[in-house]
Amino acid sequence: MKQPEEEQPTKLMDEPQPLLDDPWATLPEVLGADPAAAMVQLIRRCGRLESRLEESERTAHDTVRGLLRALLDIVDDLDRILAQQPAHSVHLVRKKLLRLLERQGVTAIEALGQPFDPALAEAAGEEERDDLPEETVVQEVVTGYRWRGEVLRPAVVIVSRRATAAVPPAPP
Repeated sequence: MKQPEEEQPTKLMDEPQPLLDDPWATLPEVLGADPAAAMVQLIRRCGRLESRLEESERTAHDTVRGLLRALLDIVDDLDRILAQQPAHSVHLVRKKLLRLLERQGVTAIEALGQPFDPALAEAAGEEERDDLPEETVVQEVVTGYRWRGEVLRPAVVIVSRRATAAVPPAPP
């Protein structure tokens, strides 16, 4: 007895059809297929590859950024050691680490003496100063750094403010 043939589901015309069984078909295989279908599949492949490339670039960027921030923490630790006990060997290690960061494109943010910019620095406090314009950076508590045009770590600073003049008491 003959088995009934299975009915093939009807495919919509706009439904994407695989060009070939092999998703990585060679150019001659692709060119031998229906040109319109080949073009659609190639465009989709390009889109998937672009998406993967963008994701890889984002992941690499975030990984390098995290590593550079960790290295800046080591620079801060070396600065604290040098502030308590100046040692030539520690100074050399710090200098070598800063050169390595510089070769990777990390640059210090020059905040001292500049107008306070909240995009580049965080204010940790204020100091009364009449010899400087209001909100001028008078001290860097922590050096800020840039990498590839973006703030890797903001500077932590003390900014100036005008001394408040003593207000005479109101007459009785």
